[in-house]
Amino acid sequence: MILSKKNLLVVECISVDKQVPVLNNIHVAADGSTIASNGRAIIAVSPVPENIKTSIPINETISGAVTFSSETVKKVLRNLPKDVQFNGLLEFVDLKNDTFTLTDGKRKHEVVGKVYDRNYINYKKVISNAFSKNNSEIRVVLNLKRLLALLGTVEKICGDGVAETPVFIEFTKENDVLIVGESNKTGQQVIAVMSSYKEIEGKWIVLNDWAKKITNKFRKIFKKKRL
Repeated sequence: MILSKKNLLVVECISVDKQVPVLNNIHVAADGSTIASNGRAIIAVSPVPENIKTSIPINETISGAVTFSSETVKKVLRNLPKDVQFNGLLEFVDLKNDTFTLTDGKRKHEVVGKVYDRNYINYKKVISNAFSKNNSEIRVVLNLKRLLALLGTVEKICGDGVAETPVFIEFTKENDVLIVGESNKTGQQVIAVMSSYKEIEGKWIVLNDWAKKITNKFRKIFKKKRL
């Protein structure tokens, strides 16, 4: 199956835990979705769209679900060419069983992966439960780069090298974000306010078919129609 660099980047969410080895793995579902978890958070990326696959210079093979060690995925990422000349068409791999096939546009290169042979966590249940319990009254659309820059600054002020650093987040009536943190070393506090997108820019995202399926939205809509 064809996977993109975006699929492989879920490896950034893993946790190295010898007691819970599943957290140090990346799961590739049969449909081409990729999933990672660190025990506190879970992330999933949808399959590569069919219209993109047709232009990729690698022949796609058929492969089922498989779980790899994070070391394997990181090795594949290191070997992926940074493709500017061909608009990212080289930043894809073909996965068959335990082998990733890459290309630089001229030559193919294979990376044989270390497979995790036990069942992966029930990620669909975790995501579906989260969506069923979410508070739909609070929906905030934010600029990602500004949010990351702000959180990164708060982390530098409060983190002090400590593994567990809480950050306190609230939302105003206008859906702007309030962030409060405290330095573990000095006890100093930081307060940050970030405005959210409003009106047209703040329009909520429409879930695609993959997202509806993984969040169980299809089943809920069906039940409502039956009632």
